[in-house]
Amino acid sequence: MKLLYRSYYLSVLISFFLILSSYPVMAQEADEAEDIIEFIQKAWNEVQESGFDDSTQIAYSNQIFDYLIANRGHEREQFFFSSSVMMWGNTGYSERLDELYEMLDYDSPLWNHAINSLGNLYHRNDELDHDLFIEKLHHLEEKLTDPTSLSQMLTYLTRYYKQAGDNEKVLEYARELVELNASEWFVTFGLGEIYELESLQIGQPAPALIAETIYGEPVSLDDYSGRFVLLEFWGSWCGPCIPEIPYLNEIHEIMDQEQLVVIGIALDRDVETVEKFMEEHGMSWPQILQSDMFDGELVNAFNIGGVPSMYLVGPDGTIVTRNLRGEEMVEEVSRLVSEYFD
Repeated sequence: MKLLYRSYYLSVLISFFLILSSYPVMAQEADEAEDIIEFIQKAWNEVQESGFDDSTQIAYSNQIFDYLIANRGHEREQFFFSSSVMMWGNTGYSERLDELYEMLDYDSPLWNHAINSLGNLYHRNDELDHDLFIEKLHHLEEKLTDPTSLSQMLTYLTRYYKQAGDNEKVLEYARELVELNASEWFVTFGLGEIYELESLQIGQPAPALIAETIYGEPVSLDDYSGRFVLLEFWGSWCGPCIPEIPYLNEIHEIMDQEQLVVIGIALDRDVETVEKFMEEHGMSWPQILQSDMFDGELVNAFNIGGVPSMYLVGPDGTIVTRNLRGEEMVEEVSRLVSEYFD
C-alpha cells in the first residue's frame, strides 16, 4: 500500500534544509549513539513531521543502511534493515540496490523484510521495470530457504497475479502458502485466497450479511432483495479511502434508493470515531462497524485483505462486480443499474 503524502510545504522545506545542514552530525550520531534504536525512532519521527519528504527519508535510510553494513550480526539487524528498505520503498530510491542484493544470502531472514519494500520501490521508480522484479521473485522461488521469507515472496506473487486476473497462479501460490505453514498469518492468507476463488467470484452468491448499523438498526442483504447493494469496506485511518468518498457520495445521491443502496463497513475501533469521520466528510449512508478490524466477521466473510474494497451485489443476491474505484465505479455502477431496471 502507498503512503498518503500530506503537503505541508513550509515544514517540508525547513526539514529539508535542516537535514542537509546536519547530515555529518547525524551520521556521527548514528555511528556513535549508544542506542541506535532511539536514533531510528527519531528518524521516523522526523520523516513523519516532514510529511514523508523523499529527501529526509533518503538521508536517514542511507545512514541506517551504513550502520547495518558496519554491524552485521547485530541482534537488531532485522529492525535496521526493515527501516532502511522501507524508506527506499516509500521514495523509489534505487542507488544502493546492488549493495542490498549482495548482502542477502538465499538463507537470509532479511528477505522477509525486503520483498514488499522492494516491490514498492520498483513501483515508484519510473526507471525500473517492475516485471524484472517479478522475474527476480520467480528466481528466488527456487532459492530461498527461510520459510518466512519464502512465504512473504509467495504472498507478494499471489497478490500480483490476483491483480493481473490470473486465478490459476493465485490458487497455486495460495496452496503453497498453506502447505509451507510458516505462520498462522500466512496460512490464513492462503486459505482466504482459496476461499475467495471458490466462493467470491462474480456471479456467485454473496456471503450472508446480517448485522446492525452503528445506530443499532438491523441490516441484511435479504432486506434489499430486488435492489443493488454497494458494499464499501473502509477505515477512518485509511488514506486511500478518502479520495473515494466523493464518488460514493455521488452514487448515493444520484441513485434511486429503490434501485441501489450504499452500505459502508467501517474497520474502526469505536462508533465515535466513525461518527466523527462521517460528519467531517458528509457520509450519510448506513455504516456497519467492524471493531475487530481485519478479524471482523464481515471482513473475513468477504476476504478483505486491505481497504478500500468494494463489492456490488445484484438484486438476486449475487456478486455483480467488485473493487472498482473513482469515476470508473460511478460509470459502471450507473450502467449496471440502468440496464437492469430499464
